[in-house]
This record gives sequence, C-alpha cells and structure tokens, in this order.
Amino acid sequence: MDRNRKQYTQDELDYIANKWGIFSAAAIAKHLGREESAIRLKGIRMGLGDPRLATEDVTLVMFCDLSGISYRTIRSWIDNREFPVKKKTFVKKTVRMVSFKEFWKWAESRKEMLDLTKFEKGDLGLEPEWADIKRRDDFSTMNIRRKKHNDPWTKSEDGQLKFLVECGNYTYPEIAYQLGRGEGAIKRRLEELKVKLRPIRLDNHKKYTAEEEKVINDGIAAGRSIESIAYEIGRSALGVRGKLERMGYKFVCGVPYLPDPEREVVKC
Repeated sequence: MDRNRKQYTQDELDYIANKWGIFSAAAIAKHLGREESAIRLKGIRMGLGDPRLATEDVTLVMFCDLSGISYRTIRSWIDNREFPVKKKTFVKKTVRMVSFKEFWKWAESRKEMLDLTKFEKGDLGLEPEWADIKRRDDFSTMNIRRKKHNDPWTKSEDGQLKFLVECGNYTYPEIAYQLGRGEGAIKRRLEELKVKLRPIRLDNHKKYTAEEEKVINDGIAAGRSIESIAYEIGRSALGVRGKLERMGYKFVCGVPYLPDPEREVVKC
C-alpha cells in the first residue's frame, strides 16, 4: 500500500495487471492518478516482472496526454510527417498505439518540431542523450520567448510596443525580450498596427564568421530554436533566419530544414 495513498482497489489491481506490458508505467500511473514509482513498485510486488522489460506502447490519446502535444498536431504529423503510429486490437476494439522507442527514433531528425518542456524526463520512456540538450535549450527559449506565437495581443502590450519603438533606442531582440514574444511576432504586430517606425536594426550586413556558421548549423541539427542561437552569437533572430535561407535552408511551418531531393516535403 502507498504510504500517502489509500489502499489499491481490486479494479486498480486488475487494471495494472491487464495493462502491464501494454502501457508504460507512466501511462498507468497517469490513468490511476498515482505516482509512477508507486506503480512500478506495485507491479514488481504483484510479480509482473521488471517494468523496464515491459512494452513501452501507449494509445495515441494517452501519448498526447503524456507529451503535452495536441491531438490535432499529432494527426497532422501522421498525415504529413510520417509520425510512427500502429494499430492494435484489444478485445475486438482497434486502437492506435505509439511506441516510445519508435517515437524517439522518429524525433531524432525532427528535433526542432518538439518542445521538451511540455513533459518531464521519463514520461515517454527511455530518452536518447540528445534530449537533455534539447530540453535545456527549450527552457532557455522559454525564458527568451515567454508567450506562444498565437497568444492574442493585449491593449497594454500594444501600448508598450508603440512606446518602445517610438523611443528609438531599442533593437528587435530587446523589444522581443521585454514583451516575451518572438522577433517575427514583433514585426507582424507593427505591420498590423500600421506603425511606420521600426526598432533599431542590428548590423545584419556584418559578415558571418565560420565559427558563427558552425554554431548555426550545429544548433539547427540539435533542434535549437533560432532565438537561442541568435542570442548565443549576438545576432537578431530575423538576421539568423535570413542567414539560414542564404545557407540553403528552407522553411515549412517555420521549421528550417536542408532540402533532400530524395524526400518530398509536405506543406503544413
């Protein structure tokens, strides 16, 4: 029995026994509202075997719940991005399942599409080494860009944006940081508000060094955001995006990639 929870009911015990090896311990814990460590311990005490050997498959709905990725986004990835999903039949009912192992294999070449701050390490099974670096960078980006691109602008924010631009002392990165939005969002909002003034532009004509180009290439390969890369090399995010385009990168849904002639790119 859990020290901090009531005794397991027979329904809970049956659920654990039936789903062990089908769902992950994290998914079972999520369903029962208990700690994952408690579920793993309970499974061992029930004689169900080493939980690390259990199949790390969860339903598509459960995967969305654990990962913090919307069902709509996953559906789009299934249709357009080869997201790994398979069908499995349980007592005459067919459901779509996601394997953690296959997910991480798929994600390795699509790191930039993920935000690992939405779930904790271990929620989606054993993580590859690159996930730690990616999660740290996602948290760093969160500090730079604190609001989502589709968060509505408030009157107060509009007023602050106009004031900062009219001051004539701030760059795009500085205003973006103060408002907690991306530089692209700042540029679009100024156009929507029909504000003719613009923030001070950094010298994007300054030639990029070989070291800066390496940071950019390595950063994109690691799934880092353009904002965090720009912050590291002291450039604007808009300038780095332009540099990526000149380096041959293309963009789909705002995600940079190097074209592969053998692989068709599907629009979002």
